[in-house]
Amino acid sequence: MTDTCPVCGEPAGVLTGLGPRVSLNEADVAGLITLFDDDALVPRCDANSCRLPVQPMITMAVAGPPAGAWMVPGSVMAGEWEAFLAGVRADAPGLAVRTVPSVGDLRVLVTRLLGPRVALLRKALAAGDRRAFVAENVAELTPAVFAAGAFALTGPGFGLDLPARTRDRPTAELLGDLQAGVWWLIALFWLRASGDLRLDDLLHRFADDTVVLPGALDALNAHIGEPGDETRWVVPYSLEALRATVCLAAGQPNPERQRWSDLYFGFELARRGGGWDPGSSLHHQGVSDERAAATIGLHAAWITVGERIRALQDEGSPELTVTVQRLDEICGQAGHPKLVAALLGEN
Repeated sequence: MTDTCPVCGEPAGVLTGLGPRVSLNEADVAGLITLFDDDALVPRCDANSCRLPVQPMITMAVAGPPAGAWMVPGSVMAGEWEAFLAGVRADAPGLAVRTVPSVGDLRVLVTRLLGPRVALLRKALAAGDRRAFVAENVAELTPAVFAAGAFALTGPGFGLDLPARTRDRPTAELLGDLQAGVWWLIALFWLRASGDLRLDDLLHRFADDTVVLPGALDALNAHIGEPGDETRWVVPYSLEALRATVCLAAGQPNPERQRWSDLYFGFELARRGGGWDPGSSLHHQGVSDERAAATIGLHAAWITVGERIRALQDEGSPELTVTVQRLDEICGQAGHPKLVAALLGEN
């Protein structure tokens, strides 16, 4: 196939190589909207956005189990699809790859996938006690379910629609309340769980890269409430780690970023202090270095660490040297490896 636009004659790079491609994800609302929008799937030339008479290759990533990809072959790849598919399977042997004949067939598959998720949300909206419903069904109320809910609110048809209002309130707000309830519950769930369940694992499963529904962040802030006694930091740590994660997912500044920084550094110092029993569940609370680096900014860390160092200096504490060493380690794992040196250079 030529690599020029048949309408305007200008270069059309999307017609080269594998041809135009559309990559979607079952938990991405924008991607789901694209799949059910005929116009959005039409490839266009680079120069003048002319509609190109070709079928793009469409890949829908599904979490499973097993994790996989549903793929609609692109018309540019005619005669080369099987070889391409063999290469994909060789590169990712654990990935369940399924060829889907057409866009229509892919929509049917996705509708069947989303149907039970939307049905679960309908039950939640109809429940007399929504908090009890969340507690009983928290394991099923994943980001993919709330993404299906957000998609259903756009009125896609195919039996997936949710009403705009439920019990005289916008349905989107009610779903946001449900989502906040799930977050709040999972942030504390690890305290009662047995085995090796970690707070960070729960945050990853239920909050990372999630769609944040309207009002969900406000509802979460209401769930968490006002700062309490910081000497009892186990629960505040979990809740502030949650808030920081959700704010990151929503692309919003964390209103309690300084409190989260203070709690994070306090936790890491306590963990290094050797005061916990080796079997203590507190060892399951610490967030990953990646999460810390993503949610604790330089300014907040600077204030936290600077105040701790100054307090120890003012007291003439014998713990100053070892604490500074530990703070340096913690700063490194939180993405600020030069912070302590900069602070000491100023003092």
